[in-house]
Amino acid sequence: MNERGTDVLQQYDLDIIRTTRVRGAVLCETRQGCRLLKEYRGTESRMEQVQQVLALLEELTGVAVDRVILNREGQWISVDNDQTPYVVKEWNGGRECDLT
Repeated sequence: MNERGTDVLQQYDLDIIRTTRVRGAVLCETRQGCRLLKEYRGTESRMEQVQQVLALLEELTGVAVDRVILNREGQWISVDNDQTPYVVKEWNGGRECDLT
């Protein structure tokens, strides 16, 4: 895992099998399911609010949403050696839109 920012994954309780570069993020295949490592540009309080809305949406609709998981320290946002903030999301796979 020599991708930029992947050292952040050590801050999570994840058993990583492999990582793959995807659009603006790193897709992680783990024994716990797929996870997505992505840079985050926002505040901790905004992240908390978004997670509350997503949890409610999932509860009311039953639709799986890509929610951010907490790191080992119980924080939503993790910082790498360069002080770049990242989040790790539960990734629910799906097909992309086909416009043809």
